[in-house]
Amino acid sequence: MCADPNAGARAAAREKHREKNFAFKSNSTKYWNKETSYVRGIETAATGYSRTSSDIYEQALNIQGQGRKLQEQAATQYGATQFVDEGGSSRTAGRNQYLALLNKQSAIESKINNTFGRTAAKAKVGAARQYQNAISTNREKLGLPPEYGAPIMMPPRDTMGMMMNAVNFGMGIVSAFKSDIRLKKDIEHVGTSSDGHKIYEFNYKEDPTNTRYRGAMAQDVAKINPMAVGICDNHLTVDYSKIDVDMEVVY
Repeated sequence: MCADPNAGARAAAREKHREKNFAFKSNSTKYWNKETSYVRGIETAATGYSRTSSDIYEQALNIQGQGRKLQEQAATQYGATQFVDEGGSSRTAGRNQYLALLNKQSAIESKINNTFGRTAAKAKVGAARQYQNAISTNREKLGLPPEYGAPIMMPPRDTMGMMMNAVNFGMGIVSAFKSDIRLKKDIEHVGTSSDGHKIYEFNYKEDPTNTRYRGAMAQDVAKINPMAVGICDNHLTVDYSKIDVDMEVVY
């Protein structure tokens, strides 16, 4: 009795499963390389953000130091030129000089406060946005991890078909012929059917009558309609009732 009529479909499913595993492993390797670049990009962005934050604070400290220096200079100038009451002066004498000193000190303190306050905060927000943009860009380059996908269903063994094959063989109404290329010789491609099946003329290697036939090759049929391919005695068969090619005797 010949084997499972679903054998061709099962073989096709196994081949598809092997291709799926190969593609998944290949894409996983590519994704791992992307992850390595992604981590390096994040580290670079983090280092840049840290340095920028440090530069902002350093700049604020420099401005603060300059402001304190200006305050010192203003106080020194005021001490050298301030009005000395030697008697007979009005109560407001020297007040304008002192007010000028206070105005200078106030302007300097305002600049220092702005540097550590609004200006520094604005610079830090800009640095944080730049850092987030770098992360977003790296994440976009990384893309989505490979997915294994839905399982490939293996067609069941067609036990009913196996039984019917046995019945058909017994009744002499076989529609499945041994069409394995390994059984044939003097093969010549003579055409292609409407469904894309290649048509050949050939002889069987073990046929003492040397009869010439026209039909299909099981290996080709399996690529287009695996449900039409079966196995008999470890060789592939073609059920010609399922394809648009006839098995014919040429001479």
